[in-house]
Amino acid sequence: MTGTQSPPVKVDIRKKLNDIMESNGEIVPYNKQSMSRNQKSGKDDRSIERSLALLKRAYDSVTFLDKDGKPFSVDKLRLRDLKFSNKQSRVIFDNVMRIKEMTKKQINRGLALALLGTNQKQLDDPYFVTKNVVDLLAFDQDAKRANYLCRITPKNATVAMNTIMEWHFDKKDQKNGIKSFNERRNYGVPCDSYTYLKLFDGVAKSSEWGKVSDEMCDRMIETFKTSRVKFQDDDKMTTSIFNACLSILVKNFAYRQVKAWSFFDELIENKEMDIKGINPDAQTFTILLQGLRKYSDHEKQKVLADTKVSSHERIVKLLDLEAGHIKTADVIFDKVKSVAAPPLPTSNPEQDRKNVAKWRKNKLDIDFPVITTYVGSFCNRDSGTGLDLKSGSHYLYNERALEILRGVSTEVEAMLSFLERNEGKPNEPITSSSKVKEYTDLRVKSAVNGAKNAQLSYVSQIDELIPANVVKQLSSPINPQVYIPLRDKVKSEPEPLIDFKRNWPIVGKASTRGQKKAKQDRYSINAYILNQVFDSLINMGRFKLFVQAFWYSMIRWGGVRLYTADLKKHNVLDSFLCKLQIHKHQDARIASIIDDVMFSSLIYKVAEHGRQHGSTRTNIILEMFTALTIPKYRVGGIGVNQNHIDHICSTLIKDLHYYNDSIKKKQYSSKPHLTKEQLLEFLDNMNVFSQVHATYMDQCKLGVASNAFYSFMDKVSKTLYSARWIDVERDEEKLHMYKMLIRANIKYYRPKFMVKKTDPKTYCVSVEAAIKEAIELMNGIDGLSDQDKKLRTALKKLLNLKVNELEKVQYEAFLNEIYQLIYISGRSKRTEKSSRLEAHDNDKPSATPDAASKSAPIAPDSVQI
Repeated sequence: MTGTQSPPVKVDIRKKLNDIMESNGEIVPYNKQSMSRNQKSGKDDRSIERSLALLKRAYDSVTFLDKDGKPFSVDKLRLRDLKFSNKQSRVIFDNVMRIKEMTKKQINRGLALALLGTNQKQLDDPYFVTKNVVDLLAFDQDAKRANYLCRITPKNATVAMNTIMEWHFDKKDQKNGIKSFNERRNYGVPCDSYTYLKLFDGVAKSSEWGKVSDEMCDRMIETFKTSRVKFQDDDKMTTSIFNACLSILVKNFAYRQVKAWSFFDELIENKEMDIKGINPDAQTFTILLQGLRKYSDHEKQKVLADTKVSSHERIVKLLDLEAGHIKTADVIFDKVKSVAAPPLPTSNPEQDRKNVAKWRKNKLDIDFPVITTYVGSFCNRDSGTGLDLKSGSHYLYNERALEILRGVSTEVEAMLSFLERNEGKPNEPITSSSKVKEYTDLRVKSAVNGAKNAQLSYVSQIDELIPANVVKQLSSPINPQVYIPLRDKVKSEPEPLIDFKRNWPIVGKASTRGQKKAKQDRYSINAYILNQVFDSLINMGRFKLFVQAFWYSMIRWGGVRLYTADLKKHNVLDSFLCKLQIHKHQDARIASIIDDVMFSSLIYKVAEHGRQHGSTRTNIILEMFTALTIPKYRVGGIGVNQNHIDHICSTLIKDLHYYNDSIKKKQYSSKPHLTKEQLLEFLDNMNVFSQVHATYMDQCKLGVASNAFYSFMDKVSKTLYSARWIDVERDEEKLHMYKMLIRANIKYYRPKFMVKKTDPKTYCVSVEAAIKEAIELMNGIDGLSDQDKKLRTALKKLLNLKVNELEKVQYEAFLNEIYQLIYISGRSKRTEKSSRLEAHDNDKPSATPDAASKSAPIAPDSVQI
């Protein structure tokens, strides 16, 4: 029985070798002529001829087995069969190794080298040993031949053996990765600092959070201790190796990650054992903060899954966990600031120079990851301590997150200040909505009063877990003023410790011309920080400000351009966009701030938080969809893709479910229900979506839409046909609804005779039902307008079209004529929607949020696209 062999993987050898050698820090200035000779010597067919003759002489009486286990004679082998890239070469190698194990006799060296695709000259060169190992791994998809190659040339195989170990870890094969590290001792292959870095890094990346055993931690710590002398002369490498080992230990959750915390003792210098101290960097503390959050999230999930605790006790336990998490994170970040802070100036210039030199040697640069990981402790989406179990962190913690972000980022400060001025409160920081405050405070108070005897893990008294008390104890200030050294002196004027735009002065170079230019191109905000601003505003119940912040960001950094004349089309944001200085937009998107998933994030957040009182805010999504699709608005912004289209379709389907669930019916009905207002709102959104989608197709040069789009349109139409329209009584009102539905579908409609039988697309055929209903209604309405009479004639003609009656261009012009004839007045009352958005942040939640689930669901087949 044979297994299926994986196809060879193509590897860019030059790039792979460059990556390996650069990472290992052992690039050697090779002589090009010597390299060329060694390269050619590996292709010498004469040595392969000698090896083939030797093979036939030495193994003529031995039975070889092919890959299927069938015997074959070595006399049938040809010259090409011994070349390492031939599949038969691997079969021969396996047979020779099998016979070696049975007879305990060594393989002829020349034959072995031929089967490995190398020669003695290449074995003497570490570069070619590594190159051959990369080739063998790529072709064999296992490490058997690569290991043997390293075994016969141990002194030159350090980098090659590192490559084999890293290859195992890249395949998530932790067991063989560690085995490869241990085997090098038996082979006599030396280790270097890169070996330990890749060992710890590989174990960390191939381990799951909370699944690293105590035994594994002890093995890794012992390996670190015993090997430390080998790499401690390189300070940067020592810190990197320490960080890689720490990344393993934080994944052990036993006794609150005691293994990771104990490991910090290794940072301390030990003069008796001649062990130097290790200087932690920003990554060290980022790893610790990330591990702390993962552990906290793990414990929260255990609390949420515990069905034995009461609702009050559950909230208290979650508050306890979050208080412990935030207090610990604050202690860590306080340590970060103390290590990063430069020395205070003294009255002695010589002493200042010494202090600056010492500080510069061990300087810690506070970077984006350590800030965003720390801030993530305050605006965690899964904390369950806010308005309800799904609303994230408590509002006070989210306010603290905004306070931190505006303290370290001038861009965040500018954005929030603009929003505050727009609210008419220029001197007041943004706070949570009254709804969130009132109901969250009530929730916490009820829980604390109802679970006074709950067992606490992180605080001694129950009052200490109340967020207001936790926030009071946090370190301050967030971004202290310090004296930044200028070369070997301390400046006389203080500056903020954290400044992502700062270019640290280079010692010995007086010119700052290049530094000033670089500073102009830097930003103190990135995509992670921006998303944390969005998350905090959402968790604080400030939905309107979230929407405004998103538009602000897209105009400032996302390559979106809006024109003053077009602002009236965006009535939801009219007052806001008029105040925003549109002409100062960026000419193109700044990828580090506005990434490709930002629009998906908007869709998700609006869908999750924009549905209230039977109405949705999906039009906000469609307005951004318009701005990102129509060329005159999109200078160089996010490119809309099919995933975005699918997310919008899914959101619209869920809107139908929400409409239905929001209507409290006296008795169960299998039909979905929609009010007149909901129907108008939804059909308006459908019209905008289909119109902009047509522009998207033109931009992508798509002749027809995707199957998913047609399926979505048909399911929406069928759902609306089957629904009960509440308060839509008059024929004129019904006609208006059908006209809107026709308008949304008409450009995508094709009669059945125009579609090939093999074409799986539906081409919105279901719209025919709406066309027939509209014609029937128009026939029964007295005093029909001239425009509707023309529309009726056109719709009748459309239904009665015959084969080949219209060419493609004529047919599309005819559809466009119908589209233009459907004039829709009063498309969604945007002014009312605008006022609802203004009130959205302070609306009180429904007293019975789950009551709607008792109403009739929409048919299951319309749930997904």
